[in-house]
Amino acid sequence: MRKHILHPTDFSPGAEAAFAHALETARREHGELILVHVLEGLMPPRRGAYAARELQVRTTVEAAVRKGLDRLRARAKRAGVPASDVLAEGWVPEQIAKLAKKRHADLIVMGTHGRRGWAKVMLGSVAERVIVLAPCPVLAVRGK
Repeated sequence: MRKHILHPTDFSPGAEAAFAHALETARREHGELILVHVLEGLMPPRRGAYAARELQVRTTVEAAVRKGLDRLRARAKRAGVPASDVLAEGWVPEQIAKLAKKRHADLIVMGTHGRRGWAKVMLGSVAERVIVLAPCPVLAVRGK
């Protein structure tokens, strides 16, 4: 029985496919969804000439992410599945693994972009790194 299902999302088609699996699993198992988005690469706020612009960009990005998480949480609610969300910051695989441990996740359901060859070598695979770091099973769902 899987009670706590963590779903990391980047709002891509692969993440959308994974959300459908996570939602169905949570519904079937009478579990809850933990929706996660990790902001990677945002610089800490600076002082000086660019500080106001950087703060504006950061605020805009965070607002867009919150809106996306709100949308997913509402879909879960309509399906009768309790859901919470977390907006984290840092190296994506590490943050997902840390949140899975902290929130006692029984399963991580995440999308994969299905990169192969050179693109995979250059960009790596977040899903593969999460599988290595995660304290629980990981279901990687390939996007369409």
